[in-house]
Amino acid sequence: ARVMGGDAKGGRRRQKEQVSLLLDALRSAAVTTDPTPDQSVAAVLAILCAIVRKHVEAAAQTPAGAAWKDLFRTFLRAQQMQPSVAQAACEAAWEQHRGKI
Repeated sequence: ARVMGGDAKGGRRRQKEQVSLLLDALRSAAVTTDPTPDQSVAAVLAILCAIVRKHVEAAAQTPAGAAWKDLFRTFLRAQQMQPSVAQAACEAAWEQHRGKI
């Protein structure tokens, strides 16, 4: 609950930091030498989807709502992709939308 608290500007900054950290984890998982990167990538994507879904709900009636919703859709679709493709799609979506959030 603490992560979502605070003033609006601080809350948005924490939301962006959360997503950025998870995208770093996704990048690491996608390039790991682990014989099963799919499991690592799937775990990170599941967390990303859960967190972004909360932001979609919280920002539903704000200008950032559409950007969060598009990110959520991208992260959901990424769960069906190969690890490196999923990671690239998520990074591209984040670059496209983070300025709107």
